[in-house]
Amino acid sequence: MTKTTARGERYALLYPGGGYFYTGHWFVGLFDAVFSITLIVLLASRVAELVAGIPGSLQRSLTIAALLLVEKLLTTVHAGRLVRRLNPDEPPEPSPTQRPRRIEPTIGPTIGL
Repeated sequence: MTKTTARGERYALLYPGGGYFYTGHWFVGLFDAVFSITLIVLLASRVAELVAGIPGSLQRSLTIAALLLVEKLLTTVHAGRLVRRLNPDEPPEPSPTQRPRRIEPTIGPTIGL
């Protein structure tokens, strides 16, 4: 079965450590899963504090949610790159600084030198 970038990124986004487990990086996947689950539990407890009306819980909830979002974005991108490294047949992702080459129209016959 050929691993695809889209599937690796989807697993990384949906499951804690899923993108790393998909690419066979078990140790990093385990670390990522523990970290993600810790952030999810902390976020749930802060949201419970927010519902209970404890002062300052909104700021803590937003901070943990931002950390979880950044962690998910980084692991999604990294899992996609790992899949591309493992599967060199997949077309490379274009560089953000790379512009498409402009093809100049030719009028009349061209002469090769």
